[in-house]
Amino acid sequence: MIAVAPGKVMLAGEYAVLRGESAVVLAVDRHVVARRSDYDLGEVPEASAAIELAVREGWLVKSVAIRLDRSALCSPDGKKLGLGSSAASTVAALALAFELQGHRADEHRSTITELARRAHRQVQHGGSGIDVIASAHGGVQDVSWPGGASGDPVVSPVSNWGSVPWAVVWSGTEARTSVFVEAVSGLRARSAAAYAGCIDAIAAATTAWLAAVARGDAPAAVRAVRSHATALGSLGDAAGVPIVTAAMRRFDTAIEPLGAACKPSGAGGGDIVLVMAHDDHGMTDALAAARTFGFTCLGLGVEDAGVRVYEDLR
Repeated sequence: MIAVAPGKVMLAGEYAVLRGESAVVLAVDRHVVARRSDYDLGEVPEASAAIELAVREGWLVKSVAIRLDRSALCSPDGKKLGLGSSAASTVAALALAFELQGHRADEHRSTITELARRAHRQVQHGGSGIDVIASAHGGVQDVSWPGGASGDPVVSPVSNWGSVPWAVVWSGTEARTSVFVEAVSGLRARSAAAYAGCIDAIAAATTAWLAAVARGDAPAAVRAVRSHATALGSLGDAAGVPIVTAAMRRFDTAIEPLGAACKPSGAGGGDIVLVMAHDDHGMTDALAAARTFGFTCLGLGVEDAGVRVYEDLR
């Protein structure tokens, strides 16, 4: 028996989601695979913490040793791509553990989501856990926590997704989300006004982007992506971290005449970058330009299904 859970790409709302604003996440067609093991490899602490939490709260009778294959969410040389491998691992491990102990994972998807999110936040000392929602439920989701990230989320599917050309490219470097989140938290503590101004701009760009995508307005969506990148860049400058890297800025300048724009996906500082364009021709030219700036196109698609469990037919 195996469980598979998709990775994710953050499309909009980074950092603002921690203030209760909308953020948009996409489940990708690359997966973590979980299998029963003879011993616990302890390779993903978030997954181990989630299983322990499920045992403490009576969902599982005992802990389960699970082996995780995360290679689909890594580069050929083993670097994490920034596609939410720890969240996908946690969701896959929990789903498999539930099935092994007599609970249908599909019937307990909400419970698995919440246990995984709590464990993920515990190990990572915060964050929203939005990537857990993508791995558990799939598709493209608009998510917010009006009552704070420790409460219940409001989740709704994004309509008309795919009407605007999009792609995801990889910078070739890894970035530690915790470092960037800590820096932004420091900005919030020392300058609430500067922090609020940046978050307001991110939230406004997210709202504009959602509206543009809903009506299939590619030029407006591209403008919203650029506004979002500008707001994230201002947040990084104020916090003293390169949320938008120099390479991203140069790439965005180069593709603007092509009718395209880019922005960091997630915490920024490396990892993956979202590209959107007015049309397919502009996207083709933008991806050609990406290669000249050292970015690699990942060729990702949307995974409409979330975590699933199968018999292992190998």
